[in-house]
Amino acid sequence: GQCTCEPGTWGRYCQHDCPGGKDNACYGHGQCDDGRDGKGTCTCEDDWWGSGCNKKCPVFKEDVCAGNGLCSDGAMGSGNC
Repeated sequence: GQCTCEPGTWGRYCQHDCPGGKDNACYGHGQCDDGRDGKGTCTCEDDWWGSGCNKKCPVFKEDVCAGNGLCSDGAMGSGNC
């Protein structure tokens, strides 16, 4: 048989947790590539960055990058404006 992984876990035997843990995959700011064939990587929501989507882009006066630029977001982003 084959394993069917719970959400937030991945790997042939569902032996790995996604970044942030299986109950808080991608720290609540992204989608984890979970499941038996998943790789455990996160796809971040806008304005979140880092391999676990746990870093917020800079905010100034309630706007990301002060509303004057774009943030390098995503799992491979740098968080720079």
